[in-house]
Amino acid sequence: MGRCDDPRLVVGATVHAKAVHIVHYAECARLYGSLAGTKLVSGTVTSFTRQVKSGRSMTGITATWDLASGTVEKHLMLLNVKRVGAPSVDHSAVDQFGFVPSRRGGTDRPHGGNVGGPEPSILHFDGLDLFGWDAD
Repeated sequence: MGRCDDPRLVVGATVHAKAVHIVHYAECARLYGSLAGTKLVSGTVTSFTRQVKSGRSMTGITATWDLASGTVEKHLMLLNVKRVGAPSVDHSAVDQFGFVPSRRGGTDRPHGGNVGGPEPSILHFDGLDLFGWDAD
């Protein structure tokens, strides 16, 4: 794909960038908490610029970015703007601890459970009691 085919250079296109490239890290931490360094936000391209500086070509995008606190207009270099959509996260099958609902109707166990065998002990490894507790 050449530069003329780049969808980020179309006025009105939806683009994505990290929130820390748009506002200060402290503001991102206030808005997004522990996701401040990785949060992708959406924006709409309002204009783009091309310039040559010291023999190097630079392309920038001015966009209106949608943050949790409102909209911000900011100029970013093309390197910091993502061409594809923000990744969607689907947590419907697995909860935050990696437990999948058991198929046999018992208690939930990591990765679907241990069907037909003894219950594995997290505290026991090759016959060693890791925490000094009784492994019954």
